[in-house]
Amino acid sequence: MIARQSHPGRARRPLALAVAGATAFAFGAPLVAAQAALEEVIVTAQKREENIMDIPSTVNAVTSEQIGKFRVLALDDVQAMTPGLLTMRNDARRQSVTVRGITADPDNNAAPPISFYWNEIPIRTQVAFMTFFDLERIELLRGPQGTLQGRTDPAGAILIHTVRPDMEVFEGTLRQSVSDNDGLQTEVGVSLPIIENELALRVSGLWDRNDGAEYENVFNGQREEHETGAWRLSLDWQPLEQARITLIHEYSDLDFEVPEPVRGDAGNVIGNVNAAAANASTAFNAMLARINDADPSNDPAFAAAAATLVQTNIARRAVAPTWLAGVSLDGSDREALTRGENTLDMSNRNTLLRFEWEFEKHTLTSVSGRKDWDQNNWMDIGYGNVTPLPTLQNTHSQAVDWSQEIRLNSNDNPFWNYTVGVFWEDFSGESNNYTDLGGPFSVYGAMTGLKTGDLVQHLVIPNGRDVLAAFMHNRFDLTERTNLQIGVRWQEIENKQIVRGSLIDNYAPAPEAGPITNPAFAALNPRLTSAGVAAIFKAGVRTGDYVPKELQVREEREITGGIKLAHYLNDDDMVYVSIDRSFRPAGATITPAPLSAATLLFDGETSDSFEMGYKAMAFDGALRYSVAAFYQQYTDYQPKATTVNALVQQGLTRVPQLIQGGVIFNADAVIQGLEAEWSAVLGEHFQFGGGVSYAEATFDDGELGPCNRPFTAAELADPAVEVATCDIGGEDVSSIPNWSANINAEYTVPTSAGEFFVRPLLTYMGEREDRLTPLLKFDDYVMVNLYVGLRAADDRWEASLWVKNLTDEDTDNVFSIPAAHAIGGATNFTRALLVPPRLIGATLTWNFGH
Repeated sequence: MIARQSHPGRARRPLALAVAGATAFAFGAPLVAAQAALEEVIVTAQKREENIMDIPSTVNAVTSEQIGKFRVLALDDVQAMTPGLLTMRNDARRQSVTVRGITADPDNNAAPPISFYWNEIPIRTQVAFMTFFDLERIELLRGPQGTLQGRTDPAGAILIHTVRPDMEVFEGTLRQSVSDNDGLQTEVGVSLPIIENELALRVSGLWDRNDGAEYENVFNGQREEHETGAWRLSLDWQPLEQARITLIHEYSDLDFEVPEPVRGDAGNVIGNVNAAAANASTAFNAMLARINDADPSNDPAFAAAAATLVQTNIARRAVAPTWLAGVSLDGSDREALTRGENTLDMSNRNTLLRFEWEFEKHTLTSVSGRKDWDQNNWMDIGYGNVTPLPTLQNTHSQAVDWSQEIRLNSNDNPFWNYTVGVFWEDFSGESNNYTDLGGPFSVYGAMTGLKTGDLVQHLVIPNGRDVLAAFMHNRFDLTERTNLQIGVRWQEIENKQIVRGSLIDNYAPAPEAGPITNPAFAALNPRLTSAGVAAIFKAGVRTGDYVPKELQVREEREITGGIKLAHYLNDDDMVYVSIDRSFRPAGATITPAPLSAATLLFDGETSDSFEMGYKAMAFDGALRYSVAAFYQQYTDYQPKATTVNALVQQGLTRVPQLIQGGVIFNADAVIQGLEAEWSAVLGEHFQFGGGVSYAEATFDDGELGPCNRPFTAAELADPAVEVATCDIGGEDVSSIPNWSANINAEYTVPTSAGEFFVRPLLTYMGEREDRLTPLLKFDDYVMVNLYVGLRAADDRWEASLWVKNLTDEDTDNVFSIPAAHAIGGATNFTRALLVPPRLIGATLTWNFGH
């Protein structure tokens, strides 16, 4: 087993100690005796088993008991249990998680600032969002992970631990749930001892079907549906008393129908169309004129006719109000408008082999992992329905990730204990992105007869990262009550940043004399043909390598680590200070926009953090609490600007254009805040816990970042200017609330039939806004979950009725700019992914063999 660290400064108390009744504490009344106590929470945040109160940094844990009591099935449920953690499902294939004001977005091709670990092996963010089942605990490590974890994440790490087989008894849990969103879920986990105390197998699985947040597309009739299936086999073999081998294999598969809801109305599409036409005409004239003359000024009649044609074709999109006439949606309508359907299929396989061997006050551990991931997403990216045809985009990604860690822990030495090891990871994958460029409502399609599917832009994105690291963590017990921890990690990272563009051409126009849709135009330019126009269009689509070959692979070496000093004021109270450094490697933005390597590439990031905290037990173990303050300085932080205006070469001129997908850049930033957490036994039948978090994440004064402001005349004429920039000093790094909090409780009443319980769970999210969409400001809200039911006195069974989002809060959860097309109009529709609506359900749990 993982080495257990004992601490001389903290006296271990039996869990069955009689403690003072904390109900009296809550109301200021005299203390009364009660037979209740908080159990120790054991975590492995520092690669050895430790009491969570003995770790000199902020660690939150959701235990197996809490997972069952509050129906923790996904990261969204973990958010309700841990303040300062924000999870968002931005769209079907892109989920993000935020800790201490820093957001991990798997769609930006930067190394994540927050990593997930499944039984100690790193997994993708999308995999962590799939589903949870048969879990032992979840640990949230806040702040830089510069020494012991596989990656040096600056904002934190989330550790997911599954239940291991019981080698002594046949035991298990069967849980069945139903809910009013047509939900049906079955979860099972069973331990099968094969050779008592030597060999055991655990079989667990989950099947879940529901209608999610019940979004519906009013144009194509698509309704939201989620179906997930997963199973896991865990085999534990202990051939010797001091040796244990674990083999785990897990497979999960999901199939989602996911309409993308919007709020707003059609807005002033005509006005936006005219503005787009004015910008488009110049570039379009120049491109068409190349067929007849390189200088459009030599043929004024041709230029005028081209401008008229451009405006005519752009104005075709102005019929948007016709099919959207009178359509005005509020976010609570939960309705989508796209012509095309949005779907997601994803599968994942995790395989783990662990070997542990204890000898002469040491434990040698080897953890080997392989992860196979596949995701296919169809999406109509025209979520505002600006054009009467779908703007289809297909993204297919797959990856294989190998990892290996070997470490040696010393155990229970009186002065110096250490962990030393090596870590290796080989991640390789590829994403293929297909975007349809055709259709008769494109500017070129109306002239040449382009149909949907005739021309498709194809981005091939091979991605890979090789990591080799060596690390050492030391703990020195300077005195009986004071210890010093020093960690250091050396790593070498080879990062691939390759983006290749190509054009899938299914178009073969006839060599007619004039354009298809405007024969009169041929009289002005007899040489203009559909084939010629199509050739110009194709020439304008970027192909080949977006990043120069000499920059496609970058190798970096970095040293990170930390120092922690802890002092026990007495057996139950500890104060600590911690200084840590983290690092993220360089990379490249992925976008089809024709940008230079100077804009696409971003540098590596470093950050230094200072944290001081206080952890304590009170009332003989009836109250446990911790408080921490932190300050973290980021150098070359890697944020993503999602709405960026760039000057893109089209023909002979450069035209302003929003960059699809946004741009990752570097800017210095500071994160600072406070965190607190507590758990209490308030009498024999009342447990109470909660936490509060404040995090302020802002860019340093004077920092510049990409933005979507208009270009000045001087910038339009300056070939060195490619991206619009704004002063972002003092602005928020991400669109998260500064304040968040949660309260959870359980009150029980013994009866002859069993134990009746009531469990409220309240989550508070403060107000928030997005620096790129400042008109969108979301108010604060409180989410209330309630669980009531009856359980057996010996915990053999439990029946519960529950309501999530009791007050049916409908606050938006995602920001976006108004829906627009690259050329040809915009609406006032913005994406409106809301917190899930009120959900009512029932769960029956049966525990056997315990």
